Amino acid sequence: MNALDHLDPAAADTVRIVLGRRAPELLRTLEETDDPPMELRQQVKNVLAKEFVSKDGLQPDHEPTPHGRRVDDAIGTFVSQFPIERSHAVVEAPRAEIPVTPILDRESARDILLWGLEDWVDLAFARQYVSDEIGAASPVELREQTIEVIDALLRAGLLVAGDLTKSGFRAWPEDPSAAITRLRAEWADPGAVLHTGDVCWFEITEAGETLARRLREAGPSGPS
Repeated sequence: MNALDHLDPAAADTVRIVLGRRAPELLRTLEETDDPPMELRQQVKNVLAKEFVSKDGLQPDHEPTPHGRRVDDAIGTFVSQFPIERSHAVVEAPRAEIPVTPILDRESARDILLWGLEDWVDLAFARQYVSDEIGAASPVELREQTIEVIDALLRAGLLVAGDLTKSGFRAWPEDPSAAITRLRAEWADPGAVLHTGDVCWFEITEAGETLARRLREAGPSGPS
């Protein structure tokens, strides 16, 4: 029995197809273990995430293709079966400058926080969550809406922006306002295709984790 045998057949087939094309050695390693180590779990998730945000996974309007939906389901199934523990950076969350409730009115903000419980969130995933929320929009509008949601989460002390290195997450030294300025500068072209890890990553803070757990426990109605 190997790791893929723990997944449902559809998810296992998707993982085999994607890894077989993108990372065959990684697939062989995965098929040789029943309980993949943390580094291998992260590598598999990263390859699947790259497939999701590729031209095969997303249409020009950023809506998932049928293949993209299968990959997205496979990511969720894989991470659920093989959770990924994150090495948190020691970051003091900034004091909230805006109320939390307005942030949670945004479905995309809730989705970002909930995914943050499982793994780091990259800019491409954040943009996709916003796209799912607002529907058809120009690249400029999608970029502005994405930055608006991220800005609110950073200022509320629920997320921090940074880079993902071999040693783990490294927070940007800038305060939330300066981090958004940096993000805008590095994401200068609204129409540019964002791949996994482009521009920056986001890590949930202790306050964000607490709130996300309340969201998850409360379900669709949200926290009380």
